[in-house]
Amino acid sequence: MNNYKPQIGDTVYIDSELYLNHGCDDLRGGQTDIIDVIEDEFGLWVEVAVRPGERYLWAYLADKQALLRDKFGDLKAQDNPDNREQFN
Repeated sequence: MNNYKPQIGDTVYIDSELYLNHGCDDLRGGQTDIIDVIEDEFGLWVEVAVRPGERYLWAYLADKQALLRDKFGDLKAQDNPDNREQFN
């Protein structure tokens, strides 16, 4: 997948994201669709449906696809906020 150029509509895996000081942005990893592909002087980036407005560097994400597929299987990525006061 590393040489593959992603397309809008492709399904990819992203990892979980957990924040100690901003738990409202926590995310459970899994499958999500690419909604935009951006190429700039720093590389190729993808934007995914579960995190619109955030970009993921494709070179890094592509290398992790097999590992993330094994980790998450058929699970869909989704917001998983921790809104407790001590984590926000």
